[in-house]
Amino acid sequence: MRQTVLITGVSAGLGKSLAELYSRQKASVYGLSRQKPDEIAELNHRSVDLAQLEDLPQDISTLLTEVKHIDAVILNAAHMGVVEDLRDTSTKLLREIMDINLWSNKVICDTLFNLQIKVSQVVAISSGMSQAKCRGANGYALSKAALNHLMQLYAIEQPGTHFSSLAPGLIDTAMQTTLETHSQKDKFPILLQLEQARNAGAIASPHEVAQQVIYSMPKLLGLPSGSYTTLKEVSK
Repeated sequence: MRQTVLITGVSAGLGKSLAELYSRQKASVYGLSRQKPDEIAELNHRSVDLAQLEDLPQDISTLLTEVKHIDAVILNAAHMGVVEDLRDTSTKLLREIMDINLWSNKVICDTLFNLQIKVSQVVAISSGMSQAKCRGANGYALSKAALNHLMQLYAIEQPGTHFSSLAPGLIDTAMQTTLETHSQKDKFPILLQLEQARNAGAIASPHEVAQQVIYSMPKLLGLPSGSYTTLKEVSK
């Protein structure tokens, strides 16, 4: 049976690779992002700014007009923010990060349930930073930790849907490049760790990670709903 998948952040990186691979598998793929990737002709797309929370319900409703069931929702879009100490990070920026990385995902889930669309699986793309003490990660780490907990809470409220948070590991994206070119590696150890990972060839391409994510989707269903796990662990 043909799968139906909804993915956020499909304009580049992991989200784009996921949309491409699912399209090749003949799935019905729906995407939310600022721009539509021209390379994926079969993608059903809606251009959105995920920070505009009040507009999201109508955008989602318009995109999914004919959809009654979604096999998998992959909440992938994220805002990294900047690497700096928390005391130097404005609450304005923290709110922007939270709106995209956390609250937009709440709006998406709520809208799907309000539209009475049956959703089999929701996977939130998390980060190892949600678990570790990473000086400088700030809003990103906070938002991903909160996202993990959001999945746990929905798992209680929506027993008919399986929820999970998945940390994919290091991916070769524009965000990764930005982090690696930061000038204060001595101050923020995570930046030096990323540089070392690059030198060791330990950073995977979006395509490679997308393949592993799709392979792992059924395995995630074997974990308790609301679980946090890493791609390395679940793809064994």
